[in-house]
Amino acid sequence: MSLFKQFDQDKGVDDLIATLAAARALPGCNGRAGTMGYCLGGRLAYMTAAHLEQARGVRPAGVIMLDTYRVDEGVQAIPLDHLAVGMFQRESAFGEFSSERLSGMAAWSEGMLRLPSATLDAPVLFVQADEPFFDNEVAGQEADAEQWRATAWDPSHDVRTVAANHFS
Repeated sequence: MSLFKQFDQDKGVDDLIATLAAARALPGCNGRAGTMGYCLGGRLAYMTAAHLEQARGVRPAGVIMLDTYRVDEGVQAIPLDHLAVGMFQRESAFGEFSSERLSGMAAWSEGMLRLPSATLDAPVLFVQADEPFFDNEVAGQEADAEQWRATAWDPSHDVRTVAANHFS
């Protein structure tokens, strides 16, 4: 996570666009390609598609966003308190949350707030989890679907709910 502070978001989008161009040129490809990502990767997939549409006039075949929380223009849909509890509950699976890792996560949060948003013409499949990522008993909180569930960024997005949580 400490590398996130060094991550150049514009360069990341440029790299994804170059990857899409290479994929479209592969034998057997029909020339169409889409983007897909989970969490921050979903945000980058969305940004890449928006850049392709707006700056290059290329509409991707589609965008798939896997449990991607929206964070922009004062909207912070990531329930950070629940997310932190869920991560600490799974510390044995992820490894110890040292001060360096927690600082990196703070940088990630700040970076998410800096990412621009846009509207897309490409179809978007938004996949959301149907289970909270924290244990109510440990968290001492109710699982309010409006607080923990990632939701589609636009009413036009096709939404599918899967039996999972943000970490599975």
